[in-house]
Order: sequence, then structure tokens, then C-alpha cells
Amino acid sequence: MVGGFAGDNSGGIYDSHADGDVSGESCTGGFAGYSDGAVKGCYSLGNVSGTDYTGSFAGAIAKADTVIGAGRVSVVGTPTQGYNGGFAGQLGGVLTGPGSQITVKNAFGNCSQADGPALSVIGNTTSYTSDSQRAALEGMTLSTVKETADKLYELFGVYLRHSDAADEAAKYADTVVLPADAQVGDVLIIASYARMEFEEAKTFRPWVVFPDTATNRLVE
Repeated sequence: MVGGFAGDNSGGIYDSHADGDVSGESCTGGFAGYSDGAVKGCYSLGNVSGTDYTGSFAGAIAKADTVIGAGRVSVVGTPTQGYNGGFAGQLGGVLTGPGSQITVKNAFGNCSQADGPALSVIGNTTSYTSDSQRAALEGMTLSTVKETADKLYELFGVYLRHSDAADEAAKYADTVVLPADAQVGDVLIIASYARMEFEEAKTFRPWVVFPDTATNRLVE
């Protein structure tokens, strides 16, 4: 059992976080490897690689409140049991029903993959088959890096690690689609987007330039 903050938690962990990447074989999580104790107000940022019972937040977990696993999960080796998911490899908690009985709420996991379709948010989806349970799992799912970054900031006021955001942006850095009738010598305008501090973003005013078709010069 390997976790970025705790390998095995049977007590209570509150208002904590883990930064580093995590790798293991069985029960591997960005925050906890295995947890049947309370976890509240916590997040993990590191990428996670494992073989069985692997999740961006926990390898296996039963109780969680206001948590997020923001790292990306990679399944390595040959799984013998599987159970790998964007939030947890195995979820053992209660998702729906009377509020006093729910043990997993306001919990989210990064299900995005560098290549291919997104992961399921938990590895043992067959344990949660009712419509309300499936809706709860869908609400926990963060399918893109942007969704993950936005939710992380919403919950904790924390930005996604620069390296993770940069890796995502790099996929598009060399991709430029031109019109079919583009000719050598045409002016090409490439617009790029960058993250900025919230206060700066509130007063930022974008500007656009266009080519003057008569002179081929840029005009604001």
C-alpha cells in the first residue's frame, strides 16, 4: 500500500495535501494507498502509476468528504485483479441515500488520459448499479485536465501543477490547421491562451489583429 500522504489510514486525516508523484503495485493512490478512516478537506497533485487498485486519490477508500485527486493515473504492468480508476481503484463507501449515511461526497478524480479514452472514476463500477449511484459517479468524474484544474481551484484555491498543465498544452503546440486555399506568403495569425491570476483576469481586455488584404500588413 503506497500513498502520497498515507499508505494505510484507519484514523482521520483533515485539511492536508500531497504533492509528489506516486508509484506502486497494489493499492496505490496520490493521497492514500488504503483508507477506511475519515478523509476530509484533502487533495493530491501527483501523478500515480500502479498495477492493481490504483487511483489518483486512493487505491481503495471508503470515507471521503471534499477531496480531489488531481494527478493522472497510469496503469503499468499486467493487472491480475484490475480495479483502477480516476479517483479510486476500489470504492467501498456509500454514495446515495439519507445524508447521514453517505460516506463519500464532494469527491472528485482526474480521469483524463494522455492517449485514449478517459478512465472510469472508480475501478469497481459494477458495485454501484442504481441510477442514483451512477449519477453520483458521473458527478465525481473529471474527464479533462481543464475540468480538473477548475475543480481543484474551486475547492482549494490551488492551481494544477505547472508541469501537468504544460504537458497538456504541449500536445497542441505544433498543431496548426490551415484553410485549404492557403498560399505561401499569406499572413498566418496564431492565437495562444495562457493562465493568469484571477485578479489580473478580471481586468484583462483581449485584442485582435487582422491582415489588411491590400497591404498584407496587420491592423488592430
